Amino acid sequence: MNIRMIGIDHEMATLTQREKFAFTASQREAAMKRVVEEFGAAGAILISTCNRTELWISEFTSSAEDMAGWMMELKKVPESSYKEYADLWVRREGWEAIRHLFQTACGLKSQVFGEDQILSQIKDAIETGRKAKTTDTILEKVFQMAVTSAKRIKTEVRITKRDSSIAQEMMDFLVLNWGDLSGFHCMVIGNGEMGKLAASEMGRQCKSCRVTLRNYGHRDWAVPEGCLSVNYEDRYKMLREVDIVVSATASPHYTLHKEELPIYLEGRNRPLVLIDLAVPRDIDPESGELEGVSLYDLDQLGGRQKDRIEENIAEAEEIIEEYLIELEKWHRLKEFLPAIRTIARTTTQRISNNMKKELEELGLEDQERKYLEKRLSKISEKAVSGLLFNVKDSIEIEHWDACFKKLEKTVR
Repeated sequence: MNIRMIGIDHEMATLTQREKFAFTASQREAAMKRVVEEFGAAGAILISTCNRTELWISEFTSSAEDMAGWMMELKKVPESSYKEYADLWVRREGWEAIRHLFQTACGLKSQVFGEDQILSQIKDAIETGRKAKTTDTILEKVFQMAVTSAKRIKTEVRITKRDSSIAQEMMDFLVLNWGDLSGFHCMVIGNGEMGKLAASEMGRQCKSCRVTLRNYGHRDWAVPEGCLSVNYEDRYKMLREVDIVVSATASPHYTLHKEELPIYLEGRNRPLVLIDLAVPRDIDPESGELEGVSLYDLDQLGGRQKDRIEENIAEAEEIIEEYLIELEKWHRLKEFLPAIRTIARTTTQRISNNMKKELEELGLEDQERKYLEKRLSKISEKAVSGLLFNVKDSIEIEHWDACFKKLEKTVR
């Protein structure tokens, strides 16, 4: 299948390196349009999450050999820095790439193994591609089947011993290092999906949890149970009252700057824990240098692998294999479309010829008879085509070529 991807992810790249290639929603849309319009790909989809950034293209030309160059051009990386990132890119093509997407969609390749957020992020990527009008038939089908297989795995198979998410990983980290959190006051900056998950966990386990909301655009946003809201503009003032701050926004700018913190830390007699769940990072990395402040990012939280259920992972891989086989059948069937159309048209013509005498004996007016002939031809062609398409479900794929050749010969 003429499909290719290039990506940078948590297995090869640090957070500092990954955040260089993070894209906001609007940046993704613009980038995909450029890939299609300027770089010679028929279709393009861009996935950008905290763990990975991946560019997917289909029906590409020889110019696609420099996909790493495309990515660095899209992110305005100086040519002098290309070598710094050259070994971080992972390239996959054809069925290897597709299998990787299926595994990624169900959480088998996430930093937090088995986490659920990646599925919604992949769905968001294909939706953004549709909005940008950069998807094509191949990418649509591949991504749709990846999402469908992941949903089935999430429903039928438990690949970890408990629910997995970055928010849960964060809570495990906090409990491991600070013990019982029931006396801690917390604040979550950001009310996107990650912010909601973090606030929900902290609202259950901490004494109090505030969630920042901006002064506009949040009327329909419900604060998670056990939490209270605070204006985003008051986030620095809240530092005097809280013990833990989690930031998880999609902003390309810092939500907390090092130089702004000291005035709000004066008089504190307890440490402040800052946790940054964003890529690119929300909190100025130098904030952790301040006395009494501890700063942790995604890579420092670590990825949980100990809860894997190996036999269920094998079952998930079997489900993936089923969908890959279906995808291969769909793709191979496209090769036989001309033969299917020829067989259907020829068969329909023979049916029409055989029915002419019977139609004439009905004594219909010429206009009525021609209309009836036309309708019967369409119905016949549709029925024959439907039967031929069902061949994929009753004959092994390696026999399709011989089968269609025999049918073409038979109907001549």
